[in-house]
Amino acid sequence: MTGVSTRAAGILIRHLGSLCFLPGAVAQRVVSRPVISAVPGTLLGMTVVGGRVLPVVDLRRQPGRRPLQIVVCDIDGEQVAIAGISAVASGFFDACEGGVKIGDEVVPTLDVAAEVQRIERQLAGRGASHEGAP
Repeated sequence: MTGVSTRAAGILIRHLGSLCFLPGAVAQRVVSRPVISAVPGTLLGMTVVGGRVLPVVDLRRQPGRRPLQIVVCDIDGEQVAIAGISAVASGFFDACEGGVKIGDEVVPTLDVAAEVQRIERQLAGRGASHEGAP
């Protein structure tokens, strides 16, 4: 059988200016104009989506401005709201090694779990530097 392509469900997002793919198994919902409360002393926020309080992790390198969208993602069985990315399109895309293909361009899959772990390491480093402070 020739010409058979595998399709992948998900959303195309912009992250740090680049186009990336989030599989449907990870991306659960896009929320526009979310209300986010800052968690004092951290880079995290909290929001309510569908009656549930969720942590908000901002993937921008310099968070601060209120995001226009968040994407609720399933990361290892936990729901986490991701800010700093913006949804461009959703649907079924031609799957390829490492992502999806849009025309002749390969759009890489964003490893949201790795990005969240990077932020967690930053937070842990900040906490360690404040230990023992009066």
